[in-house]
Amino acid sequence: MIDNIKSMEIIAQGFLQEQKYDEALKLFSEAAASYQDLGQHQQAAVCFALAAGCYESKAGTQSLYYYASTYYAKAAKEAEASGDFEYASMMYKHAGICYERDLEFVGFSECFYLSKECYRKSLVSNLFNRKRSDVFRSIILWISLSFSSLLWGHGERPLRTVGFGCFLVLFSAFLYTQGYFMAGGHMHRPNFLESIYFSVVTITHIGYGDIMPIGFDKGVAVLQEFAGIFIMPLFLTALCRKYLRF
Repeated sequence: MIDNIKSMEIIAQGFLQEQKYDEALKLFSEAAASYQDLGQHQQAAVCFALAAGCYESKAGTQSLYYYASTYYAKAAKEAEASGDFEYASMMYKHAGICYERDLEFVGFSECFYLSKECYRKSLVSNLFNRKRSDVFRSIILWISLSFSSLLWGHGERPLRTVGFGCFLVLFSAFLYTQGYFMAGGHMHRPNFLESIYFSVVTITHIGYGDIMPIGFDKGVAVLQEFAGIFIMPLFLTALCRKYLRF
């Protein structure tokens, strides 16, 4: 069975060199499907990528970038199944480029996000295979990508920024209840609703001035204001990045 599939690949490679893209595409697709059935995901990924390359080569004269991106995405999924996240990241990147050329921006957005996520996973899976000088850099890059994923989905998930902002408002409100406010010339320990009000005013930098934090709460307010400087622009940037493409 394996010998038959490899023979199919060799013939397809010959067709590809002769620029007979339709014949090569058909054989690469069949080989990829056969490898899928055998559970050999790495080989299936390579064959799907070659099939996508056939579509991309034909796209100079026909609108075939959408089909090329579909095959690149299949290659990426097979690479993920085999644990080769670095190759999967590259395939999702190629898929995204083809989607963008076809003006299919929803697909581009998804593939861009998945490419970053696979690359983030590859930093962990390949950590012990790297040189010592690259380990620290890989860890820092993984932390940066993880924070980017959590905060705004690498620029493609603006609702994550909203969720993070809501979490920060509620968490800060809880911390405010542990300290004291000054309002109307009187110092008191705030309840949760008053803390939420002050937390929203602080993170949005409205600053009415009707409530003043004291002691511990002042430190929380400073940190929340600093976080708010980044959260609002990130949300607007992600929103524009994702939706103004249309």
